[in-house]
Amino acid sequence: MRFREPDDEMDAFESPIVSDNHEDQTDELAPDPGAGYNSGLAQAESSMAFKLEDPNWRFRSPGPLPHPVTSNLYDLALEISTQGPRKEILEGFKYRFSNGKSGTSSSTDYAAYDLRGIMDDAASNAPKFIMIFADYCEELKKEGKEVPDTDFLNEIFDEHNAGYQILGNEVVSTADVIVRTKVSYPGRPAPPPEPVPPATVQAPGAPVAKAPASKRFPVKVFLCHSSTDKAKVKELYDLLKGDGFDPWLDAKKLKPGQHWETEIKKAVKQTHVFVVCLSKVVATKAGFAQKEIKFALDVAEEQPEGTIFVIPAFLEPCTLPDRLSEWHWVRLYEDDGYEKLVDSLDHRAKDLT
Repeated sequence: MRFREPDDEMDAFESPIVSDNHEDQTDELAPDPGAGYNSGLAQAESSMAFKLEDPNWRFRSPGPLPHPVTSNLYDLALEISTQGPRKEILEGFKYRFSNGKSGTSSSTDYAAYDLRGIMDDAASNAPKFIMIFADYCEELKKEGKEVPDTDFLNEIFDEHNAGYQILGNEVVSTADVIVRTKVSYPGRPAPPPEPVPPATVQAPGAPVAKAPASKRFPVKVFLCHSSTDKAKVKELYDLLKGDGFDPWLDAKKLKPGQHWETEIKKAVKQTHVFVVCLSKVVATKAGFAQKEIKFALDVAEEQPEGTIFVIPAFLEPCTLPDRLSEWHWVRLYEDDGYEKLVDSLDHRAKDLT
């Protein structure tokens, strides 16, 4: 199948990368993509590394993917294809997103052009689109290509409120991620008791009341994390907010249309405390969180000696990265973990008031 020749009514915006000699490029026609890409769609699907949380999503779309996400993944597909062979990789994406129904484009430029339309159509089913993209990336990775990992993809999904994430080898709804990974911080201090009247003698050993949240200095706390830990970190955000602090979390603070990397760097520069939420993912994988940490370490060097600025906070047992080893850490998953974090933030507040 050959895609139709652009006519005079198609302007440059509709086909920005079409070659003038399209008719003369028949020698570039590839064989049926089913033969070159896993020998057919059925075989490709049987070997998929990723699956859908709800099998019915394959047959009935729960909703479309936001357009910015589709655009981001299209750009990633183009970038991946530059590792070559470019046309073959683009045809592979076309074949999968069209359920094996796409024909072979007559040139590399046309393959890129046609892929955009096919991806836009496939985006009507958000979770299936994500599964297809992630699975083909995994296949290309096995062939030695450099591809974005799931942590990188989840950053894009979260930034544009896609409603889905990749958890392990499964595409799940964001709401389901929150339910399945929800944790508690048992060490959260109880609400402070009523002030003790002067004439009343407090019982020996009674806990000393902390300042009420309404009177606490709103220490700015940047929460650095992996998108796969978003549910846990959102809970931490809510706890800190409720206790009178001013936490910063991309999902809560970024506004539509803002340049997210610029805003994140600005927030790190302005924060009072940089909390690195550590998990096995953050400790071992590449991702934007690593970039945030690097930038924060530069900011830390500008702080006066003895200032509490970087706090490594374990969400689960894992290895402490070497570059964070000079700062004392806190284990949030332990009974008194959250209370220790609050004490450090209150101590930092004394330097700011």
